[in-house]
This record gives sequence, structure tokens and C-alpha cells, in this order.
Amino acid sequence: MGYTLQVMPESPQPHRIEQAAKLLSKGQVAAVSTDTGFSLVCRLDDKEALDKIRLIRQLSEKKH
Repeated sequence: MGYTLQVMPESPQPHRIEQAAKLLSKGQVAAVSTDTGFSLVCRLDDKEALDKIRLIRQLSEKKH
């Protein structure tokens, strides 16, 4: 299931940051807007979420 959370840099709402942190702690993968596009992010210690990113990006397991 997908979620859309908008966090405005001028006035970030703590409850939205908390929502994002809870989703990441449950193994979700997030797409975060950057200056040049989007980055996929997850908890670094979550192997299943890292595998999801590898699958989405079509990367081998050897790629960090």
C-alpha cells in the first residue's frame, strides 16, 4: 500500500515526520524528493527493505 506524506521545509510538522519514521521502521521504502529527482530510502539495517530497493532499481545483490 502506498502513502503520500508532504512535509514542507519551511514549516515541517513533527507528526508527519513521526509518521514517516513509523512507516520506515515497519519496513517500508520511501521516495524522497531531492534537487535533481528522487531517492529511494529505507532503514539501513532493514535487509528486506534494501532488497525491495534492489528489486525496484533492478540491481544485483552485489551492488551496495
